[in-house]
Amino acid sequence: MSRSSAKLIRITATIFAVGAFALTAAPAASAAQSFDSFCAEWMSKLAAREQQNASKVQYSPQNGRVVGTYTGYDKTPLRCQSRAKPGAPGVGTLVYNELHLRKAGDSVENAKKSSPELVEKVEVMEIFRFDGSAWKY
Repeated sequence: MSRSSAKLIRITATIFAVGAFALTAAPAASAAQSFDSFCAEWMSKLAAREQQNASKVQYSPQNGRVVGTYTGYDKTPLRCQSRAKPGAPGVGTLVYNELHLRKAGDSVENAKKSSPELVEKVEVMEIFRFDGSAWKY
């Protein structure tokens, strides 16, 4: 085999190796980028759930007042981190605060109009799986 043929074979092999590496690394990069979008979408779903929770509050008398409680969520996550690895299924974690809120007043109408009072803040971590093409929950 001539020197030029051997060199051509080495170059071709290198190109195939780099291409194979790029193919295995691409899903991980894609997974990490798509997880940021997934987190934003998930936080939007939580915001919609908070609105539903607030609209369905059951008010009841308590110590001479009318009180209702519901669950809300911070608007932005504490952490949104993908742990996707080349050639393996990925895992992502989303950490946010769940808020336990209370509205109170001397009547149901006044309680509904009142600003919510924070009763408790709970840190929540959710773990999601990347199946190679999409994040699953």
